[in-house]
Amino acid sequence: MKKLSIILFIGLFVFAFSFSGQVEAQTITVYNTMDEDAAMNLFESFEEEHGVRVEYVQLSTGEVVSRLEAESSNPQADLWTGGVGLGHIEAAQNGLTAVYDSEVREEYIPEQFRDPEGRWAGLYLGALAFSSNPDLLDYYGLEKPQSWDDLVQPEFEDMVQMAYPSTSGTAYNVLATMVQIMGEEEAFEYMHELDRSIISYTRSGFRPAQNVAMGETPVAIAYAHDLLQQQEEGYPIEITFPEEGTGYEVASISIVEGGPNPEIARKLYDHFLSREAAEEYANFFSIPTRNDMTAEDLREGAFAIEDLTVIDQDDIWSGQNRERLLDRWDEEIGG
Repeated sequence: MKKLSIILFIGLFVFAFSFSGQVEAQTITVYNTMDEDAAMNLFESFEEEHGVRVEYVQLSTGEVVSRLEAESSNPQADLWTGGVGLGHIEAAQNGLTAVYDSEVREEYIPEQFRDPEGRWAGLYLGALAFSSNPDLLDYYGLEKPQSWDDLVQPEFEDMVQMAYPSTSGTAYNVLATMVQIMGEEEAFEYMHELDRSIISYTRSGFRPAQNVAMGETPVAIAYAHDLLQQQEEGYPIEITFPEEGTGYEVASISIVEGGPNPEIARKLYDHFLSREAAEEYANFFSIPTRNDMTAEDLREGAFAIEDLTVIDQDDIWSGQNRERLLDRWDEEIGG
């Protein structure tokens, strides 16, 4: 009996040790920048399928890039989901994200929406747009903006809100769009003029749209799919697109270089590129990048890129020049 008790004790000790080690190994940490509800739905389905616990931190694109740089010698996260692709490009160029030879990415994500070296992949597209609160426009005697030029007219002084380019991928996309439309010098002249129209800069790219929806700001610059969600929720906002042409995000995904759980990270990476995930993005009015998704798969009311006037966007150039352009913006405008 005594020998049996000792054997049982040893067995329970070994089981407990193995179980605790398994639990620790089966937890993954994610920095998330995409729509939180969409991400949570995908995290939950992944947890159910693989028995893996997903812990995530909600951050803007710029905040993730800053964290990855600060943690590069001791990475704290495994994966970065969502966020403007320009940030993913910068992170890849700085060696902050890992190469992964994903068969799912190669088969289903078009070349223009994935890194040729295998560090990032596009999940969905979203175009920059203007959100206007009609009640506030009426109060101030304003017409909803139809162009980038409208935003810098005297009547829009202190009437517009956007995010801070250094923390928000959305706002940096605005800056990069202006440079590609106008050329750098003229674009910075424009950004100086736009600064007079900005009532305040937010850290998050989505916050200005929230403020318009809540009746706190007349106009905001944001992504169209976020604005469509607000309309569906009943907020009385109006959406317009700049007639000169607009930029767009390629919301992407990357594995963190040196992250603690690379094998699980690769599985979750492919999960976010799956057909199930693409349908989730479409449900939130985004435009999935997967080549087996068609216009018929988009949510009713969604804006397809081909139906908009978009710029000939060079994401590689924008990613390569992000730090330099942000430094110039901070020095000339942000300060």
